[in-house]
Amino acid sequence: MKRESLIWMIALLGVLHSYLLSNPFGAILGLILTIYLIHHRVNFHPDVVIERNLRGNFEEGKEGSIEYFVENRGSEIKLKIVEEGLRAEKLVERLREGERKVLLQKVFPEAKGEFPLRTRIKALSPNELYFREIALESEKIHVIPSLESIKEGMERRVRSRSLLTRGFSGLQSLEFDELREYLPGDDMKRIDWKASSRLNELIVREFLREEARDVYIILDMTREMRKMIRRAKIDYAVTLLLYLASALLKSGIRVGVIGYSEKRFTFIPPSGEREQIQRIRSEIRFMREAGFLSLKPSLSSLSQRTKAFLRKIRGDEFERVILSLRSPSTLVIITDLMSYTSRIFNLISRIGEKHRIIILSPNPVLFYSGEMNEEVLRKLYESYIERERVLKKFRRRALVLDLGPEDYEEVLREVEI
Repeated sequence: MKRESLIWMIALLGVLHSYLLSNPFGAILGLILTIYLIHHRVNFHPDVVIERNLRGNFEEGKEGSIEYFVENRGSEIKLKIVEEGLRAEKLVERLREGERKVLLQKVFPEAKGEFPLRTRIKALSPNELYFREIALESEKIHVIPSLESIKEGMERRVRSRSLLTRGFSGLQSLEFDELREYLPGDDMKRIDWKASSRLNELIVREFLREEARDVYIILDMTREMRKMIRRAKIDYAVTLLLYLASALLKSGIRVGVIGYSEKRFTFIPPSGEREQIQRIRSEIRFMREAGFLSLKPSLSSLSQRTKAFLRKIRGDEFERVILSLRSPSTLVIITDLMSYTSRIFNLISRIGEKHRIIILSPNPVLFYSGEMNEEVLRKLYESYIERERVLKKFRRRALVLDLGPEDYEEVLREVEI
């Protein structure tokens, strides 16, 4: 029950008490309360001007503040500001007539994204008998994720074993042939437990091995991959390439390598020979670049450098080799998707139905190792949003795995053929 309604009820009960008991005390009390209410109602004429300033972006998990410029042009009031759109402190401030103040409301964003502000503002009389609600224009606050949040979110996607299994399984197709007794050295995964329980001895499934697909590892050696502060993405990419090639060759799968940069194209035909690793080591040569990593890929327009590159190689070795692969193969593309992004997307769109495509992509956000400040964090977040958009488009055509420096060890451990 509102305070005003309660006082009106007491006044009415006082008058009723006087009438029933013929006692003037109740009527006097009712009259005093009525005069009290009317006095405060007549003198309550709020006129408040409020402007809100969001003071830039907010960061997930860190305290921020919303600034209010308040001017009281009416009677003395008590101002209450409550934010219901996110966790925030409640503001209560008394304002005299003609007073101006700047109020700071602390907010505590707990998740990233855009959130509409649902601010309730009340101008109350000093005794809180009367109030008037004040409406502000609807606004949204933008909460950027912390760097830790960005990395954790990407790592959760990177560390999905199901993706790795789905991407690299099937390089050697297996067709069931027969059951036989278990022999020392057989893979425990091939034990048929139902048959073993029926026959009371270990039984394994025997498979016929079909011809394996060739695997082509395509290495992006463009300038963005070669840039470095401590270690360049190309260092990790070459390590990954050599490990994958070695593991595939040990499994009897033919491996070829295609490398491309602004000035160079390398093609190593597929081979299952043990000497193939040495050929790859000797052919993959690159020069590291000094400078900071770029953070924004583009799927729309092409830069002048890209157009010049495309004019140089269009119809030449790189595209000709990819399009001339006759037998269905597995293409493992190691690229940060920062250079010639549109070109790569168009190419995999043309060959995706024929070949299996896996993209292992060093993520520029996770490779950033420079100093952190508010401006850098903002750029990292913008890059994170843009990259999510690009990856979403690529994932319609191929299996894509985001990789950071610490993820290579896991990929090398998990990708066992």
